[in-house]
Amino acid sequence: MPLIINTTILNGMGLTGALEGPPRFIPDVSGEILQLSFEWSRVLWPWTGYLAVIIQVNELGIDSSGPATGTVEFTVVSPPAVLWGERTTTIHCSCAITSGCNTSASATSEAIV
Repeated sequence: MPLIINTTILNGMGLTGALEGPPRFIPDVSGEILQLSFEWSRVLWPWTGYLAVIIQVNELGIDSSGPATGTVEFTVVSPPAVLWGERTTTIHCSCAITSGCNTSASATSEAIV
């Protein structure tokens, strides 16, 4: 059964914005056992949008227990302000999933801008 995390994207660069492309998952410690998929707001307006992260353990992790970690990365782009060009910010969210004996899972995240 997947673990679904709904997050809010705050765009401090402007009233509107968008993700430059789809988010991507970069596996870290045992992260290769995780399968992540994403749904997100196509337009961040006004100042916010959502990022849903759907996490599942793939076939490599059937007999695994303990933590699996990785980073979700995406770039927010906002239209140019009057005096500046296009503005971008790349967001790195660290995610640690812990499960034992296929009973439950929990997630923590920390955004680094």
